[in-house]
Amino acid sequence: MQQRLDVISAVAGWVVWDGEADEELGNKETYMEKVKLLTIDEVFVYLPLCTRPEIKRIIDFFESMGVVCNYGIDVADMDISTGSIDTLAGYTVISYSINEVNYNKRMIKRIMDIFGGIIGSVLTLVITP
Repeated sequence: MQQRLDVISAVAGWVVWDGEADEELGNKETYMEKVKLLTIDEVFVYLPLCTRPEIKRIIDFFESMGVVCNYGIDVADMDISTGSIDTLAGYTVISYSINEVNYNKRMIKRIMDIFGGIIGSVLTLVITP
């Protein structure tokens, strides 16, 4: 998991959500009591099959302990490397945009925008008395 997340940290353990616990942090019934005894700076929560109230309860629990809680959203089969997390009208969204645009393409688009604006202005002057 540490290699997959591409971070430099120590993994204290993990919680097995569905099934038997095989690590020191236990399962979904026992982890809250066990993590209270550990020194934890940050947690990563990835539970794509859990309900929103369950996830909110987990995040609130860690937040109340002063622990940074990173919530992994399920975006399987999507390239999110070009995306960034933003807020739009109160919703958390992943925004995608082209980061690098060729200078020539940008210039052509700008010229087309200017000509389109001029044509639109001329048509407006002709149509309206």
